[in-house]
Amino acid sequence: MTPRSIALCSALVLVMGCESLPHDDFDAAQVLLARGDLLGTIQRLDRVPPADERYPESRTIAQAIERRVRSSHALLNRGMRLRAEWRDEEAARNFERALEIWPELEAASAMLAATRFRIETFALDDTEASVAEGEVVETAPLVEPAAPAGETIPMSEDGEDPVTVDLDEFPDVASRCAEIERMLDDGLLEAALDLAESGPRLPAGGCRDRLTGVLHQRALVHYGHGSLELALNDWVRLRRIDPDHALAHEFSAAARAELAQR
Repeated sequence: MTPRSIALCSALVLVMGCESLPHDDFDAAQVLLARGDLLGTIQRLDRVPPADERYPESRTIAQAIERRVRSSHALLNRGMRLRAEWRDEEAARNFERALEIWPELEAASAMLAATRFRIETFALDDTEASVAEGEVVETAPLVEPAAPAGETIPMSEDGEDPVTVDLDEFPDVASRCAEIERMLDDGLLEAALDLAESGPRLPAGGCRDRLTGVLHQRALVHYGHGSLELALNDWVRLRRIDPDHALAHEFSAAARAELAQR
């Protein structure tokens, strides 16, 4: 085997290694979700057997992702109808919002690029015609940006009695984490969140990962059922506890984009 052949084989092995997925369907779904492959994620989640202890979680995640797929395609279809009517500015806004929900939706990206090009082309023609007639032309943004949603949404979860938290009882991280773990064991999620948000930010791992995992699951349930405000509120709180939580950032952006349609 020549040196060039060896190099080519080595490169192929590296590429195949980068593209490989875990054999476990649930783990593979997590990898695909991180890549933005929503359809592949749903396919792998559907393969998780009911006997698997992660089956309920897989159904919750799949339901939330299916909503993202439906919402993004609905916006794509609406944009296509508006584009057919030459309502390009409105069409572009719909394509943009579809991409906010599903950034990897190639059809929306392609149609947005085509629509922007058509807008710019006709704007240039109009400008040249106006200048030729001696008019003064003021340029305006082609697509109005969607108004950003607020970072906080007032709401409360029912079914949990309020618990008074005294930070003096938990002077260090270890004692706070121990109490948060106890609260989660007792089903007191709101109290655990209050304690986590009341003091210095918790370090990664341990009780913080468990707390954000439970909160993310509740947000997914809200989102899958169409309760966008409740879901967004949970993801906003989650990001206060863990600002680097990638899925919370991704799903909260999708929820905001859907709320902008209301």
